[in-house]
Amino acid sequence: MKQDGAIRKLNEKIARVQSQINTQSELYKRNSSEIVVSVSADGPTSVELEVSYVVSRAGWQPIYDLRAVNTKNPVQLSYKANVFQSTGEEWKNVKLVLSTANPNLGGLKPELAAQVLDFIQVTPYKSYDKRKKSAPAAMERAEDAAVLAEVAEAATTADFVSTVQSAVNTSFVISLPYSVPSSNQPTLVDIGRHELKSEYQYAVAPKLDADAFLMARATGWEELNLLPGQANVFFEGTYVGKTFIDPGIIRDTLSLSLGRDKRIVVKREKVKDLSSRNFIGKNVRETRGYEISVRNTRMEPVRIVVEDQVPLSRNNLIEVQVTDVGGAAWNKETGKLTWTWTLQPSETRKTTFRFEVKYPKDKPISGL
Repeated sequence: MKQDGAIRKLNEKIARVQSQINTQSELYKRNSSEIVVSVSADGPTSVELEVSYVVSRAGWQPIYDLRAVNTKNPVQLSYKANVFQSTGEEWKNVKLVLSTANPNLGGLKPELAAQVLDFIQVTPYKSYDKRKKSAPAAMERAEDAAVLAEVAEAATTADFVSTVQSAVNTSFVISLPYSVPSSNQPTLVDIGRHELKSEYQYAVAPKLDADAFLMARATGWEELNLLPGQANVFFEGTYVGKTFIDPGIIRDTLSLSLGRDKRIVVKREKVKDLSSRNFIGKNVRETRGYEISVRNTRMEPVRIVVEDQVPLSRNNLIEVQVTDVGGAAWNKETGKLTWTWTLQPSETRKTTFRFEVKYPKDKPISGL
């Protein structure tokens, strides 16, 4: 019992010392800075100075909410920003200007140097610690990725945001004051709310998943000055999942998956009468046939895109012949088959497609 008491007292002492260590460590982590200003004047005078400077540990990251109330209204896009800063100083009741410019990227045009060809000089292999070599570069990349844009002054809501276009970037001027603490937790700021004209349809790839997915094809996003960022998707007030908006990849239409609809019944079955395996000399010829059926049990017509595929050969000893695409649009480069149907209530639509594969019988193949 005496030993237990002694152990308990030692543990309490250790906890107190560890708490002091943590407090001191936190003090060392705090940022401190000093600004040196050189001023020249023709004579003695009193002036007010306003100092503007760039800090590397402040920026913002775009985040979006995409909401579809139903299949008859436009998609609502909420443009938001996660504003962060760890300068060691809390920004209290300041006004933010969020810019799409990134000062870390630099603004000078790169110059081409001469491209010289020479023989490769083989040098003896010498091992080294990769971690020591790559750490500074990795740190610089992490800092560059963190600072997407400079935060000039403060924050607020979408109704109090004005957009300023320059020749090379866009700034969102937020007129209401906002407080941004110096911490790892970002502050959420509304930039704007927009309606996107949308077309709704269903899509299904029964080879992978028998459920039909409601899709929204939204247009008109190009003029909203969007940056790459994650988007939360909502349909009929329910959270559906996440998607990623990348203006550099998306074309004129933004496709959003709004979830599964069990009222569209889809089946994909291998047709035995259309499938066979025969030996012809040194070769095997396999024939495959599949039937796809789609039934609309909803009370209104639906437009649905059905996707499947036929295999592609990457070896001249494997021959693929498509004998029936079942009325699908066939992309010969990817092998994708696409059907676009409009189904009335309680209507069922069926289609079949077939292909043949010929290959040497002593060489098993994969992917079939």
